[in-house]
Amino acid sequence: MKNIFKTMLCAIIALAAIGCEKSEVDKKGNRLDTPVVGINIIENKAILSWEAVDYAAYYEVSISSGDSARTDECTYVVENLSYGEKYTGTIVAVAADQELYKNSNPATIEINIPERVVPQYRYWIPSNGAAATAISNNGRYVVGAFDRQGFFLDLNTDTMTELPDVELYDVADNGIAVGSSHGAIADGVPVIYEDGKLIEINIDNLVENLSMGSFTSITPDGKFAVGWIWDNASTYYTENYGEYFPFCYELTTGTISVPTVSEEMLYYSQLSGIAAKSVAPDRSILGYETSLDIFSIIWNSASEPYEYLNYVYDEQYNPVECIGDSQNLFTPGGRYVYGKGKKYSAEGYPTEYPAAFDRETGEMMWFIGGSVTAMTDDGIVFINDAPYYLGTTSYVVDIKSGDLESQTPLVDWLILEHEVVLAKYIEDGIIINGTSEDGNTLLGITNTNDGWLSFVIKIDGEPMP
Repeated sequence: MKNIFKTMLCAIIALAAIGCEKSEVDKKGNRLDTPVVGINIIENKAILSWEAVDYAAYYEVSISSGDSARTDECTYVVENLSYGEKYTGTIVAVAADQELYKNSNPATIEINIPERVVPQYRYWIPSNGAAATAISNNGRYVVGAFDRQGFFLDLNTDTMTELPDVELYDVADNGIAVGSSHGAIADGVPVIYEDGKLIEINIDNLVENLSMGSFTSITPDGKFAVGWIWDNASTYYTENYGEYFPFCYELTTGTISVPTVSEEMLYYSQLSGIAAKSVAPDRSILGYETSLDIFSIIWNSASEPYEYLNYVYDEQYNPVECIGDSQNLFTPGGRYVYGKGKKYSAEGYPTEYPAAFDRETGEMMWFIGGSVTAMTDDGIVFINDAPYYLGTTSYVVDIKSGDLESQTPLVDWLILEHEVVLAKYIEDGIIINGTSEDGNTLLGITNTNDGWLSFVIKIDGEPMP
């Protein structure tokens, strides 16, 4: 009887053991729980945290910004994200025993970094002496150049990179900047600055004897740039059109080309060069033709011959007026061309005036002062009282008012139109030389005893004390 009982007890224990083993087998292939993730955002830093997942050895974290990590902690910190941007984070719990469990499904969480709260006025004095030359359409990046020195500035982080032997003249919304490098060739060669790296562009197929070259402008999408090249060789181009000429560059393909010249040129025998100065978002190219005078020209596309922009002449083909200068530019959206224009006397002598040309209406606008140094697409005009870098103050004209002669000092305009008080921060000598596309961020320069001061006015920024 005892033997029978022992046998039955052993059988029960065996069955129980089999039951336990079957339970473990049933768990084989089960997926770990998906992490439950929380988030805390401090300025442009995101702190992700989650509860520990049973049977997880560690967690794989990835952020759409490019950050990724493997951690056995239940928290992850992402720093230096871009203000005003949205990201996605994913966290996967990785099973300790891959034979028993599958990794969890990814937990996803949206990371929304708010717009940065910045002061209405900020300034920088680069140690290499460079001055601000352009601001990106989205108002995030600023580049500079002066005396073969330059800088790249990210306004989201106030991080400035000074660049010896490099001048930068324009920057796209994605941070790709263009200009010239003066290291190997003192007079400069075209250069692209991207992700902290300088890329010199080979233009040997365009010229025989390169002396100088530079990019001057890039489209906001960062895909198309223009510039000019100096060629000392005696070629068909230089013999007919002058020693410097424009070029275009497709950044996505590395294709370099020369835009089509005009079949009819002014003062043909005196022509010394054609240059590209600015490019609009639609890839229209603004340039100038240098002969006995400087005339603004425009390519509606690189494959079409350029046209003269508002060149007016009388019945004897004597010039009456034009918009033309080597520093004329497009507004951020490309509607206006601004800078300087010329009116000619009966004897043919030109007098320069600050001017702007409306490409939509064909209207030419004349102002009082030295030159238009910046302009928005909604018609806010910034006028310097002397040519470019020599001015002592900036004035504002709103062409929508219909009054092109009345000018408001910048500090007064900021108060009257935007309730921005910067009188004690902005002294005489300021020059507004760029704006973001929405007109909310203004770029400027002024010369000080410490060198060129570059500043930014953020109209909707934090009021100054």
